[in-house]
Amino acid sequence: MTDSGRPSRAGGPSEASLTTSKEGINQLPLGGFDGAVHVTPPLGAAEALAHLHDARVVGLDTESRPSFRRGEHHPISLIQLATADVAVLVRLRRDASSLPPELVSLMEREDLTKVAQGPRDELAELRERFGLQCRNVVDLLPLAKKAGCRPLSLRALVAIFLGVRIPKGAQTSNWESPRLDARQIRYAATDAWACHAVFSAMRRRGLTH
Repeated sequence: MTDSGRPSRAGGPSEASLTTSKEGINQLPLGGFDGAVHVTPPLGAAEALAHLHDARVVGLDTESRPSFRRGEHHPISLIQLATADVAVLVRLRRDASSLPPELVSLMEREDLTKVAQGPRDELAELRERFGLQCRNVVDLLPLAKKAGCRPLSLRALVAIFLGVRIPKGAQTSNWESPRLDARQIRYAATDAWACHAVFSAMRRRGLTH
């Protein structure tokens, strides 16, 4: 990591390269979010989300308990929002009937860009479950496809634009656990941060129009 908290491109693909491979990704150094993470609960939503008050762009992601049987579905249990140096993880109870009003206000803000990777299904679930109308959402996938990136996974885009490899170890862990462990917290924060970081890198290269 550099002093600014952004990963170094050393060892990554060249500026002209917008493609990578599984082998290429595996050769890159590990990287990820190393800023401050605020989890609610135990923090209250107002206290945690206040750290994003001045943000203009945030990365957005969600996590759900993994399903291992056909037809099995688990609702979203975590919403992650991140900038370059701060992440907020909002946990949702399975039986929740509403979202914290501070989260609703943030997600519905027109002046706050939320960047995600293929968020259609997650946004639809939040809309159907809570009536949430998330505004000003940018999907990385069409931008990356238009630019000629391959593959289009978030892990690949991080490799292409940031020159690092993000871990996948906690992906299939239980996101409904009574308490998230340190590995889950960093994994979740990294996924939201990665959306923000990739979008910022694409914008610097004129690939977000």
